Order: sequence, then structure tokens, then C-alpha cells
Amino acid sequence: MNQRNLFIVSLTWVDLLTLASLLLACLGLLSAWDGKLTLAIGLMTLAMPFVWQPMPPAHWMWFALMGSCGLVGHWLLAVAAHRAPTSLLAPLSYMQLVYAALLDLSVFGAIPDQWTLVGSAIILTGGTLLWRAAPRA
Repeated sequence: MNQRNLFIVSLTWVDLLTLASLLLACLGLLSAWDGKLTLAIGLMTLAMPFVWQPMPPAHWMWFALMGSCGLVGHWLLAVAAHRAPTSLLAPLSYMQLVYAALLDLSVFGAIPDQWTLVGSAIILTGGTLLWRAAPRA
């Protein structure tokens, strides 16, 4: 028996409408205490048994590698924030635009269009001007 078929039940339109109205009522009540992001994550968690597929064993290595790279990257950001002033580190975040464009080009072969280049130039110019105007310690 397929694992996905375990959760399929026969529901009528009345059942579905009743469940939908109950869900909307609960969301209305919960939104007074929690934010929209918390509710969205909660809804995704409720939907997981219906859409979850086990990850193939070959993907676990890549999953662990991504987690390790994220861990090291965040640790290095914390070390940099401890050792250098924020005004020196903030302009480095603009390099994300450059790296994202290079990754997009190398992985997907997507060449940025003119509006992407114009927007990136505006952001990078603004960051450079702020960096040059910042007082030095």
C-alpha cells in the first residue's frame, strides 16, 4: 500500500465546507495571539501528513552539507560582528547581489535583464555612498 494513500478519506462537500469554516474560525481566533508567519507554519505542519515524501538516502549527504555550510556561515557572521563594527560589515551584505547573480548565471544560465542590472546598480551605488560617508573610528 502506498504511504500517501493512508490519509485519503472520503469526504462530501458538506464535510469539506464544515472543515474549512472551522479552520477559518480557528485562524480568526488565533490571529489575535500569533502573527501570520506562525499561523502559516502551523498550517504547513498540519498539511505535512498529506504531502510528505521521504527523502531518498542519496539526498541526505547534500542536506547535511547545506546545514553544515549554513552553520559555519552564521558562526563566521557572529565572529565578524564581535570583532568589527557594524558600519564596516553592513556594506559587505551587498555582495549577496553579486554572488546571487553569479550563481544564477552558472547554475541556471540566466542572464540578468536590464532592470535587474539597473536595480542592482542603484542598490550598490547607495551602499557605496553610505559606506564612504560613514565616519571612521
